[in-house]
Amino acid sequence: MKLDQLLGQNGVTKADIENTDEYRKMLQSAAPERAFAACILYLRGDFSADAFQGQLGDRAKAVEAALSLALKRAELQRQVASTARQELINNMTVSMRWQPSGPITQPHTNNSFINLILGRGQVNLQDGSAVMNCWEAVILAAMIDRRLTDTNRLAQVYQSSPNAFTAHMVNSFVNGRAHPYQPRGLLSTPIAGDIVFFDDLGHVALATGQVTVGPAFGNDVPGTKIISFWPAPSQPQVNAGAVTTVEVTTVEAIDQYVRNRGSVMKVTFGSPDWNAFS
Repeated sequence: MKLDQLLGQNGVTKADIENTDEYRKMLQSAAPERAFAACILYLRGDFSADAFQGQLGDRAKAVEAALSLALKRAELQRQVASTARQELINNMTVSMRWQPSGPITQPHTNNSFINLILGRGQVNLQDGSAVMNCWEAVILAAMIDRRLTDTNRLAQVYQSSPNAFTAHMVNSFVNGRAHPYQPRGLLSTPIAGDIVFFDDLGHVALATGQVTVGPAFGNDVPGTKIISFWPAPSQPQVNAGAVTTVEVTTVEAIDQYVRNRGSVMKVTFGSPDWNAFS
């Protein structure tokens, strides 16, 4: 079966993908989880053969070209998620304070992450002096992983107007393509390294590519695992300046936390293009 036959289908399964010619061919040079993730990116539309169709003519070659890029993106995303876990979670000496953030054209917006990208200082993760917000912790993981080495463009974005700032950040985080989150759907659940939005920049997290089921203990809620820097859901209140940690939680845990306080946040996700920040 050709991978294109699954495009636009609801209820695509793991077995469906594993039975495609393209997936089996990729196994000759790529690990199964990487080939599978590339197929997910292709079927979601993050990488399309249509972009290569005119240039290459042959559809099979166009699909192969799209999947080649998807393979590279899947590996980069996996590496960033792994680095976030190793350097910001497993490293028990990391201590930071959470604070809302945004463009520095807004009054009183300043933190250690902003100072870093503007060349005004470093981020010390060990002494408790680091102050940033949720999406900045995600970007920091990409910087530690060397996916983002030139922050000049990011510094310019932080000096733009609030509307321009939000538009650029949201577009870059998901490469202009945000997918509605629908749990239990293979193509509507994020893979490792995807960016997860709660009301766009309301809260931003990094997907691990893992899903858990019950039973739950304490603040744990089974669901789609994410790497998140926010006082919620571990702390009863979200207060600026709160000392907190980067933790693995779930989309469902944050959703429950927000709903318990009378609100609802729209959850979307997408594949980040870290080059868009530089």
